[in-house]
Amino acid sequence: MKRFLCRFRRDDSGAVTSDWVVISVGIILFAAATIFSVRTYTVALGPAISTEIDKQMN
Repeated sequence: MKRFLCRFRRDDSGAVTSDWVVISVGIILFAAATIFSVRTYTVALGPAISTEIDKQMN
């Protein structure tokens, strides 16, 4: 068992895959946070924009 753990620790064949998974998850989380933020502020500004457009049309 000790020999297996030593070999496992030295083997870096899956390291690149792990790096890409971590990078991909980071990008996805950043995109989701950005979309959520923009959506929240857009929904909040909708009524104000509508009111301003109505004022300018009349």
